[in-house]
Amino acid sequence: MRKVFVMRNGKLTPLRQGERLRSGGKTNWPIYSRGAGVHLSQIDEMERAYPGHRFCRKTGRAIFESASHRKKCLRDRGFIDLDGNWSGRHA
Repeated sequence: MRKVFVMRNGKLTPLRQGERLRSGGKTNWPIYSRGAGVHLSQIDEMERAYPGHRFCRKTGRAIFESASHRKKCLRDRGFIDLDGNWSGRHA
């Protein structure tokens, strides 16, 4: 089974056994994606190649401002969200 992590007091910690995520279907934007991120040396190149895409200058993580922005960025780079219900692969 895959481990799920949550932020507690500014630290990433594993979800406790029996605990459930209570987002209520609402995502707090922006979100930072490690999977869609790039190496720090590639940030400028990626921002030139894909206008509108943003990356964290400290970590290289991709920054998504909204669900539609996330979908566009993932589609532009050929990524598929296998955890999403109806993601870019269905568009």
